[in-house]
Amino acid sequence: MTATYGDTDKSVSASVTDPTEGGGAISYAVKDGSGDYINVEATTGALTINKAGIATVVVTAAETDTYEQATKEVTVTIAKADITPTVSLEGWTYGKTAKTPSVTGNSGNGEVTYTYSDKADGTYAATVPNNAGTYYVKASVAETANYNAATSVPVSFEIAKAAITITADDKSSKYGEDIAELTYTVGGAYKTGDDLGVTVN
Repeated sequence: MTATYGDTDKSVSASVTDPTEGGGAISYAVKDGSGDYINVEATTGALTINKAGIATVVVTAAETDTYEQATKEVTVTIAKADITPTVSLEGWTYGKTAKTPSVTGNSGNGEVTYTYSDKADGTYAATVPNNAGTYYVKASVAETANYNAATSVPVSFEIAKAAITITADDKSSKYGEDIAELTYTVGGAYKTGDDLGVTVN
């Protein structure tokens, strides 16, 4: 039989088919070496799944006055479960510290890798963008012991343009004297008139 990690309604079911009447009572037990994967209820065959893998349940028909004890082994294959990760990322302003993405739905706590693109269906890379614009991020969650690998749907985020403050310094010159050098600051950086190619007549 097959099951998936996380299932809670699985059980092994057996009956004596030959003879059709008079067979011994059925009981269930986990075969040695399979206890890491499953537990089984002795009289009902109800399974408790512990982790993904392959396990064996031994089904026993008890000895009666007319029939010998009989056993049969049942293989239980437990598949890894799927997850649906969701990524989120708050944008930031150019020049500020980049925000860190987060992911939910990572049930198995698999290692997460974030990649970025300037197009929703484009090529994704690990490099965090730093120019102003609209970008997309997706999260890839690695496979774990009980969960399959998965990749989130890309989501968009914005790196906003930064505001620039220009402050010009007042200057004065007397007629016939050299013109005073023009100076100003842009966003805190000191500049002179030569930086703008300013000409004063």
